[in-house]
Amino acid sequence: MLTITELEARELALTIKGAIVLLAVLGICAAILLALALHRYSKDQDQEHEERMASIRASLDMGQTAWAHTDVHKSQLLREQAAYIKRLEAWKAHTEANMRKLGHPEVCEHDV
Repeated sequence: MLTITELEARELALTIKGAIVLLAVLGICAAILLALALHRYSKDQDQEHEERMASIRASLDMGQTAWAHTDVHKSQLLREQAAYIKRLEAWKAHTEANMRKLGHPEVCEHDV
């Protein structure tokens, strides 16, 4: 038969073992929660990165579109200026020919 002291000692030992098991379970749960939180944080960071990259790609696309429109506008201006220069050169040649016919060739000698 066990004495009260032995019973109390066994009860204390079972309580300590129970506390250790409880702490181990709580530690495992905490580790699992930490792993889940880190995984969630990683997914959030990946999503944020993807959103930033999508924003950058959209910005680049808009920039390329703007450059393309600028290029088209610049080409159109160059064509218009070339046509205007051709008209001016034709007008100059016509005017010089008329001045020669009228007997004023000295006016044509001073090219600008």
